Amino acid sequence: MNRNRQHRNQSGSMLFLIVCVTAVILIPLTALLLRILPHFLSAGRVQDVVDAASLLAANDLSRIVINDENFGYVSLSNYPPVGKATKAEDGEPLPVIGINTLLGTIRQNSIIADEINNQTIERLVTEDATALESTIKELNSALTESLGNETGVEVHRDIHGNRVQPTLEVEEYLRDHLPPTMELESVKLTNGWLEGGGSSETAAPKPVIYAQAKAADIPNGQYKAFTDFSVGRKKFSFAAVGEHSTLVTKSLFHEADGKHISSIVLLQCTIAMKDDPTVKFECTACAQPYARPDLEPGGGMTVRFPGRPVAGLMSWNDFLSSGNFRDNKITNFDIVDGDYPFERTAQMKQSLQGEQDSTSQQFAETLYCWLRNGRLRPRVDAVLSMINDPFTSQNNQVYTYSFTKDGSIARLATDGTHFARPVVADGQVASMADTRLRSGMSPVIFFRNNVKHAGSDRGKHGGQPLAGYPIKGDQWGLINHEQLTNEFCKRDAHPHGLALDVEIGGTRDSTARADVLSMIQRTRSRKI
Repeated sequence: MNRNRQHRNQSGSMLFLIVCVTAVILIPLTALLLRILPHFLSAGRVQDVVDAASLLAANDLSRIVINDENFGYVSLSNYPPVGKATKAEDGEPLPVIGINTLLGTIRQNSIIADEINNQTIERLVTEDATALESTIKELNSALTESLGNETGVEVHRDIHGNRVQPTLEVEEYLRDHLPPTMELESVKLTNGWLEGGGSSETAAPKPVIYAQAKAADIPNGQYKAFTDFSVGRKKFSFAAVGEHSTLVTKSLFHEADGKHISSIVLLQCTIAMKDDPTVKFECTACAQPYARPDLEPGGGMTVRFPGRPVAGLMSWNDFLSSGNFRDNKITNFDIVDGDYPFERTAQMKQSLQGEQDSTSQQFAETLYCWLRNGRLRPRVDAVLSMINDPFTSQNNQVYTYSFTKDGSIARLATDGTHFARPVVADGQVASMADTRLRSGMSPVIFFRNNVKHAGSDRGKHGGQPLAGYPIKGDQWGLINHEQLTNEFCKRDAHPHGLALDVEIGGTRDSTARADVLSMIQRTRSRKI
């Protein structure tokens, strides 16, 4: 009996001791958890908000547009011609070309120059590649400057002229969306690049045998970002962009180094608890911006034979062969004060700057400018096929070349009577070649280039193809030149315009001579 009572007393004492010890541990622990748990829950909510803010900053980087002296309006993303602040002198918006589209175009044309072994196209590619280096530098500077725009000073704008201020927008977003118990202490945005690449949303040349790239570096037929895709001595490295702005791995981020397009943005911020400022959260997030696809169709190119085809000039292969021509004189012209010859104020002034390219070089420049205007539309094999495709022997034929959606090149032969008189856009260039062929014929060849110079200050149409031209459809009836000229700027209504035109006379007087004679009469001078 005493033994059982003693056992119960010991058990009760032990139970009491356990309860006391548990209370001593659990009560402070519970109090600590009750204090810390809201912080953990808040930290999760805060990171979600920070992630969203970094995506907002990435979106802003894609909105920034620069007006480049070599290529016109350039951005991280392509934009259609809809901007209120990206207009040409004719009052119509100009398209914005994405930096990756520009890179891919120049690289693809470099490959084409190698395939056809054309030194003139190679020279033009090299000139554009060199100019592109300064364009990338200018774009990188704009992106970096925009991230430091905390004070609201107007620096960079989007296609509609709206200010782009990522830091201010991120700060405002964080303050509006953080939990009410939190407050923002500091924000820092940095742009740079990603180790290991990323998506570029830019198609490599097709077919893949012409890509000059490892299969692993062009997944799904697209260039991997921040990867060297050199062609010869020319280096090409693409920016990381996506169909939508997305979060990327923070540990792979590197600050801008001058060697890459700095499209990636890193957000770093400090957030504190309002009731306990000693509790702070150091949050980071990293994002890549979006890029819209390039949907511009590219302009057409025409080759006109006012009489019958000229023996010795029966394909683009013949055009590009330097040994095919014995030049007498090449004359270059600048078109000023309007679209020539339809506007009365327009003039065709002889250019005396630099060396005069030979006839075959003029053909090469025509082909290059057309391909550049088509950007990544054409397949490489389609270009090679076009160069070898012979002309027919019918009289007064006009051949119209255009890019198709599947990457092929369409060639349509039409009776020349269905075409309006040739024209050259304001601010662009023309050339006349007086030459003799190995066949013995002496054609006069006139080159009209509406897209050589791009940019809002490069003529009234900004280096865009002449809209609604050159086919003279039934809607024209008798050609009303004033009406026709008014259509040249309506790129939204007539997206398939004329980029380049070549007229080859030799069996009868070409309109090229008529243009020159008309200019002489109007200026009353032999010096054009």
